Amino acid sequence: HLILPGIADKKFANSLAKFPCKDVRQETYESYCLERGLDPSGKIWIADRFGAEDGYQMTKKAIEAGKLPDAFLYASDELALGGYRAFSESGIQVGKDISIVSIDNLPYASYLTPPLTTVALNMAFLGKTAAMALDSQIRGRDYPLTFYTPVELIERESCCFR
Repeated sequence: HLILPGIADKKFANSLAKFPCKDVRQETYESYCLERGLDPSGKIWIADRFGAEDGYQMTKKAIEAGKLPDAFLYASDELALGGYRAFSESGIQVGKDISIVSIDNLPYASYLTPPLTTVALNMAFLGKTAAMALDSQIRGRDYPLTFYTPVELIERESCCFR
């Protein structure tokens, strides 16, 4: 969704949370940048957790640093929720002055103002897959598994360039 004319500069907000390594969302964003000849190093902000307060603090720092990008891609709806508040307090209108896309499609995403554009994860599929992976490991599997889950972009009004 952020691969559109008019959105030249994007930032990715992620969290280390309980995972002290890159997750697939961050790796995908970095690959996206590198494929387009962009240096991703200055375009990624990392928070300690995936909570709204973390998104708020991270976004406030970005605002205070000046020169905001055209768009933010938050690694979770919780981070985006905090970003909404930081932008609102600074007089920056989401969906008009800046675009926001997130990942999760939590129930409140459609109730934000403006409603949040987000990537819906298939939680039932993720749960079943995790259970199958755990079961196979208990039964002796000693090799890593990689699963690709179906996702759906839910387009809402948080993007300026639709």
